[in-house]
Amino acid sequence: MTRAIRPLLTQAALTLVLIVLALFGYDRLIAQPAPQIGVIDLNAVYREKEAEFTRRVTQSSTEAERAQAMDSARAFAQHLPRALEALSEECECLVLLSTALVTPTARATDLTPHLRKKLDSAHGQSRY
Repeated sequence: MTRAIRPLLTQAALTLVLIVLALFGYDRLIAQPAPQIGVIDLNAVYREKEAEFTRRVTQSSTEAERAQAMDSARAFAQHLPRALEALSEECECLVLLSTALVTPTARATDLTPHLRKKLDSAHGQSRY
């Protein structure tokens, strides 16, 4: 009797392992792939642009230069939401502020350099 049960137990264990592997693969690849996460340090970008605007306004000698600096600040404010949306579409990921992460994770990609490039290339390096 023991000899008859042993092959059945082996077959049942092998079947169970195959089912578990198939369900795990289905869950990870088809049902719920782990979302990609992109993070940006928006505070740093704001601080950099604020310092640039302040420098441009304080160093401007004419009212026209001040107005131009203010116009570039408005252009930055209008372009930032579009740049953030474009980042999300390009990386096909969820974009979060870096301050929203409690702990750093290996799955999170820092998109701050890409955001800077987008903002600088929109209207030239020092337009805003």
